[in-house]
Amino acid sequence: DNEEYVFTGNSDGASKVTRKLPYPVYTSNIRLYPKTWSENIELAMALNGYAQGTSSLEPTGLCSPASKGGPGGPGTIYHWHVGNASTLVVDNLGKSTYVKKVADGATCSETEAMDVISQGGAAWVLDSAADLREVVVYDGSHLVLAADLEIENIYGDGRSVVHVAQNATITAVKTMTSHMYVYSFSHVMFDPDETMTLVGSVYVQGT
Repeated sequence: DNEEYVFTGNSDGASKVTRKLPYPVYTSNIRLYPKTWSENIELAMALNGYAQGTSSLEPTGLCSPASKGGPGGPGTIYHWHVGNASTLVVDNLGKSTYVKKVADGATCSETEAMDVISQGGAAWVLDSAADLREVVVYDGSHLVLAADLEIENIYGDGRSVVHVAQNATITAVKTMTSHMYVYSFSHVMFDPDETMTLVGSVYVQGT
């Protein structure tokens, strides 16, 4: 899709400004047009991003029954457009949140689950929100959805994870580009009218 955004640049010839897209975008082309300028047009841009859904970029943890979650919180949390199809954004700003992993006996396995429910820095949604329609997780953040929610879009940048806690149900999902951990007795229900492509990894625990 052709998406357009307007970003405010610098107001002199030397300073730098940093701007972020409102949610992760997977694309092969980005075109930048100057809209306003003073005297002559001078434009430079550096674009930073991550590989699409690369599982090796998932936040890492310890693989030991005795391991503990590390220090740190979930990062900066924004809630936009409250009351009218709102968006929840969690941005960990590249900090490495240490999350305990559940080991398979005494050895690690490729299918082990992150134990973010009991340990580890994560943001939590504990109550239902009728207006919440979009979730965005950036730069190594963890978000736990622990309530029944109708969320149309779940966006991630390949380094962040959305966790669906036990007994929670997430419905009406049309787009999902984040990594996701679905814990026992929880449900994720995709919109049957949409063609879904799972970009990130999805771990389903138990039933």
